[in-house]
Amino acid sequence: MTLKRDLATFEFIDGQMALFRPVEGRVWGAVFTGQGRFSFRPPTEIERDQLKRYYKTESLVVNFEALAILFADTTLVELASQAKYVPGAVDKKAAAVMRKTLDLLLDRKSMDINYSVGKTCLEGSSNELFFAYIEQTGSGDNVIFEVDPFQTEQVQLWRPVKAMAFQNRVRNREIICQFPLEADRESGAIPGCDYTASYDAEHYQVRSRFDGGLRLTAETEVRFRSLEDGQNWLALALDQDLDVDAVQWESGQAADYFKGPDALILWVACDHPLARGEERTLRVRYHGVVVQREDDWVRFDPGSYWYPRVVPGLRSTYDLEFEYPESYTLASVGEPAAPERKGNTIRTAWKVATPISQCSFMIGIYKEHTIQAEKIPPVTILMAESAHRLVRESAGESLMGQGLAPGRDMEKQVGADVANSFAFFQALYGPTRLQRFYVAENPFEHSFLGVAYPGLIHLDWSTFYNTQSEGSDEMLRAHEVAHQWWGALGVVPATYHDRWLSEAFAEFSALRYLQAASTDSKRYLDALRQSRERILKNRKFLLGGGQEAGPIWLGPRTRTSTTAEDYRIIVYDKGAWVLHMLRNLFLDLDTTRDGGFGNVMREFYSSYAEKDATTADFQRVVEKQAGRNMSWFFREWVYGTGVPHYRFAWHAAPGADGKFKVSCRVDQENVPDDFQMFVPLFIDFGGDKFARVRVFVKGRHSEFDLPPLAMEPKRIVFNDLESVLCDVEDVDW
Repeated sequence: MTLKRDLATFEFIDGQMALFRPVEGRVWGAVFTGQGRFSFRPPTEIERDQLKRYYKTESLVVNFEALAILFADTTLVELASQAKYVPGAVDKKAAAVMRKTLDLLLDRKSMDINYSVGKTCLEGSSNELFFAYIEQTGSGDNVIFEVDPFQTEQVQLWRPVKAMAFQNRVRNREIICQFPLEADRESGAIPGCDYTASYDAEHYQVRSRFDGGLRLTAETEVRFRSLEDGQNWLALALDQDLDVDAVQWESGQAADYFKGPDALILWVACDHPLARGEERTLRVRYHGVVVQREDDWVRFDPGSYWYPRVVPGLRSTYDLEFEYPESYTLASVGEPAAPERKGNTIRTAWKVATPISQCSFMIGIYKEHTIQAEKIPPVTILMAESAHRLVRESAGESLMGQGLAPGRDMEKQVGADVANSFAFFQALYGPTRLQRFYVAENPFEHSFLGVAYPGLIHLDWSTFYNTQSEGSDEMLRAHEVAHQWWGALGVVPATYHDRWLSEAFAEFSALRYLQAASTDSKRYLDALRQSRERILKNRKFLLGGGQEAGPIWLGPRTRTSTTAEDYRIIVYDKGAWVLHMLRNLFLDLDTTRDGGFGNVMREFYSSYAEKDATTADFQRVVEKQAGRNMSWFFREWVYGTGVPHYRFAWHAAPGADGKFKVSCRVDQENVPDDFQMFVPLFIDFGGDKFARVRVFVKGRHSEFDLPPLAMEPKRIVFNDLESVLCDVEDVDW
């Protein structure tokens, strides 16, 4: 018996196949015990390399002893055509595999179910859904193969792992390979999003009330439009700590709904099958705790689902209303109306008239510091000054002992970097539509140091405590400000592959600000060198036997259960290096001006501001400004993983014409044989006399002569201005 799903093949050699008991007359799954074989080969080099990182092979073959399948496609018909089924009982092994499979899809405590499985089963849909849990014979890794009809890259290979935290959520499996179905691959279309939406939430009206203990009581009205015919269920994401009080339609009619204890998804039954294009309004009332106060610290997870959001989500407009005690200060995304005071309560309203994909707020006990400057919107800094005073009183000596002295007027220091970087980026990239800008202190529980939303950024308490001299605090503040151009409001990554268009662009922008805010380029180049060391250290660990890091294009998939720091190192650090290298490719070595690169960034921003953009879109802008095909560069640095090690040697000899002939030799390692790069050389003649040239290096071994020189060089620096992410070893001629 054989099943084929895209590029995966399941061979059932000998054993027993049992069908799940029908639910409302339909069989949704099957379980097999015995002897079988699973084979899988990804269609692209990137995904084959990814498979190789985990399993040291480009084609995976797994001999299995048990397997369970959930399906909504033609699997039942195919199974029925290849075997005869009779009533009977399954053995303990089959029952155990069924439980393990369901545990991967269903949290038995909260009753939260995988969205794609839940949506398909509740709707009774027939689609491409196929989920197979495969238990390998012997001691090897078990694997999961899935076709998810609600994602644009439907075909996925996973492996089960012990629960790991990622972006404040817990996963019990991690992705290895992911790509579109064959029909989508053959079309050549580049996905413009990660998920196929069933609904478009056009507008949210959120009314939130916080009592003296910051307990939330709220009501959200969401106006949405059905994107498909015959939909019976709507899924909304709502924080685990929020309990639903009531759900109603626009008529006031109560809606049937379900949300398990500590569940993340609220399932709402439609009052009739919705037609494509039909608009409805749903009202949800709920309460709970999403904001925590400890002494004068107020903590809020800005990534939490503090209001019910249609999943998967698209861009929406918002009307936000907040009521809270007068002892607190609150800032939100959107344009604020004048606040109203009633007794000891303040009411504020904020309007988001242009659709956005992210929405947040922050509340706390704050000291306000507002900066009014020409050509930028007013900037308001919200600092938890009283909380800092408590820290100094209780732990000041301990922190001083660690060399962490508190800074003076920190709201002004933070504000200066925020305002200056805002003005710098506006001059560098172009204006935003923001009328006000808020920066709120937030003592994060997790590893976040900052999070950005349109017109609002959250910064960790540590950057309000002092400013480190090497520039890390200036970069953090500037990084989050830069998200107003890259990621939060301006250019928005279309898919997870394009996440670097947000994080790397913000990181590189922060580097540019650090350079502009300094008297010279030393701190900029030092920061690049530190970043390079993190990348090279990561590679040396991997070359010593660890799991190799993936390319920038894999985005959050670079982070695995065994390489927790790879997302930061690859997407932020290496991504920023990619932009630095592009900048230096455009650099005029005689004037050290990078006007062409500045044009790239301005055109990319102006073309895709408040739109979704892909890596291919950015490459087209680069090629337009460069006037040449740049696919080699993106292939090596965005889609590839190589970081070259160069061994450089040179030799100078006087010629008959009185000039000096300089011969150079370069050996290149740790990259493919066809790896190429333009590398600047700095030729030092002594006495403040120097020259710069750019040489082309390709292949394992290169030898070339420089143009004849009037003076003998004292030294030659290979890879001047840190122009290439690489490791350079100077060797004798």
